Amino acid sequence: MTTQLAIGSSKYRISDMLDDHYHCDVRITVKTLRYKCGNEYYDISYSYDYACPNSRHLNPFNEGNASQSEDGDIIKKNPMTEKMVEYLLMKEGPLGELTGHMHPTDYKAGIMRALSLFWD
Repeated sequence: MTTQLAIGSSKYRISDMLDDHYHCDVRITVKTLRYKCGNEYYDISYSYDYACPNSRHLNPFNEGNASQSEDGDIIKKNPMTEKMVEYLLMKEGPLGELTGHMHPTDYKAGIMRALSLFWD
């Protein structure tokens, strides 16, 4: 049996730097689950809304071989993944204060790709 402990969500927009008519809205939902054995996991899901079919290139998983994680993943909750999920759900303004010179949307896309490496 699985118990849902929490749920969080966030949304952000990735825009084409050369033409802002092309954009991709990324919706993130994170459920914190506790399994019968007592272990806690994140069930992370992603959905995308594209301004037009030509905006598909803006999907965070458009590069490399992480496309199997495009819809999300289940990952073990631990101190590192906790912080990654916290940053993933954070609003762009506060996140921008923590990301150095990297734009918050690029940072979130990087977190999404990194989390895909930790699927369980």
